[in-house]
Amino acid sequence: MTAERLVSRVLLAGGVVSLVVVFLGLAVYTLATERGAATVDVSRLIHHRVQGRPATAYSSIGEIGRGLTRRPLDPLAVAALGLVLLAVTPVVGVAVATVSFALAGDRDYAAIGAVVLSVLVISFALTGGVG
Repeated sequence: MTAERLVSRVLLAGGVVSLVVVFLGLAVYTLATERGAATVDVSRLIHHRVQGRPATAYSSIGEIGRGLTRRPLDPLAVAALGLVLLAVTPVVGVAVATVSFALAGDRDYAAIGAVVLSVLVISFALTGGVG
């Protein structure tokens, strides 16, 4: 399989999976609010209010993980996970392209891919959002 075809499949699959996860989270949120269930974690609400952030927004991967392990499951955490998957999909595509070019012996494109991948990873690391 060519690098281009492999990358296009990764991007398509990542996009579809992330959108399904976002819509699943929004559907569960809609059902929960119609039943009158609590949809906001109070501890996160207080923490965000002290820091001046919106209460319903997730600002890190750690918060999303805590929302996914909470019972009942936080539907906004599911939607946020879908958005994270959507953001990570192009990074995975660049990684797959870089490896594919390297395996095909195309050193120039593999080097370009490695530089682009490094910039993406560094930008994610510098923006925080992991803790």
